[in-house]
Amino acid sequence: METKNIFKNKTLVKILKLIFQEKEVGKPGLSLSELSKKTGIERHRLAGMLEVLAVLGLIAFFEIGMSKVVAPTETLVKMRSFLKY
Repeated sequence: METKNIFKNKTLVKILKLIFQEKEVGKPGLSLSELSKKTGIERHRLAGMLEVLAVLGLIAFFEIGMSKVVAPTETLVKMRSFLKY
């Protein structure tokens, strides 16, 4: 899935906008239930979408060079080895 295709998906854009809006307000994070209520998306569907966004973030972290900006943690390194297979 290309990045431009992600932004064509209105549901994913809605999720990302809501997450960034919450960050601007200063709240540390949202639970899956809160995000589900605010977006109107079922929890199990929302969990799958967030998983895809997390994996894409990890790919960007390791493959595009973001690792120069952020120090990788043990969890991120484990996820990288998982993504290789």
